[in-house]
Formats: sequence, structure tokens, C-alpha cells
Amino acid sequence: MAPSKAMKKSRKTRVSQIPGLHSTLTEDESQSQGHEESGYAGMEDWMQPKQLLKPDDQLELTEGELKEEVTRILTANNPHAPDNIIRFSFKENQFKQVAHVDQLAVHFTLDGNLLHKDSEDAKHQMARQALSEC
Repeated sequence: MAPSKAMKKSRKTRVSQIPGLHSTLTEDESQSQGHEESGYAGMEDWMQPKQLLKPDDQLELTEGELKEEVTRILTANNPHAPDNIIRFSFKENQFKQVAHVDQLAVHFTLDGNLLHKDSEDAKHQMARQALSEC
């Protein structure tokens, strides 16, 4: 079901060619106006470049704040892994701190079986599937 003309005009889109300048157009006006002015009128929608829109609540930064360099380092350490693990050593008959803490975090596991397609089990399984599909 196609939307009526009244519904089309009620949907408004923010379009900005220049940063900080916003104009409100209907969806049809923005598509037709944006494509002819930019030279993308004959292109498919998925091929056209995206227009970046500045949100109303975006923080305004000074030149100094924009040029300030922020360094972040990505590490593979698990923040939830304990720092100090103590285990009893039967060899030395005392408690010892474990030097190496395992940092592995398992997010997904799937147990399954692999069958070669020419094996007897695989042929029986394919025959059962063919019978169930019919």
C-alpha cells in the first residue's frame, strides 16, 4: 500500500550541505534536489554517497580541543580475571601464588560432528534426510 500525498509531506528530513546549516525538506524534495545539484541524478540509491548530518546535541569543541591528541591502548587482558590466585603446592607443602593468570574468555562454543560425505554414516544420514523431505 503506497502512502498518500499527505503522509509523504508530513515526513520531513534534515538535509545539510554545509556544516552547521540545516534546512528541512520533505523526503521527495530532498531526493530530487540533492541528486540534481550534486550530479548523482542517474545513479542508483545504493551507489550515491551519504550526506553527513550533524545532530542538534553535538558538543561544540574549540580548535585547541579538536587538535588535542587522545591516546587509547587496546589490550587483550581480561578485566574480570583475578589478579592473584593462590593454590596449595603439595610438592612444597605450602600455598603458592600463581604467576600466570589465564586471560582467555570464551564467548561462543558449539559442539558438533563432522562426517566425510563419502562415508557410510554420511550416506545413511543423507538418505534419512531425503526420505523426511519427501
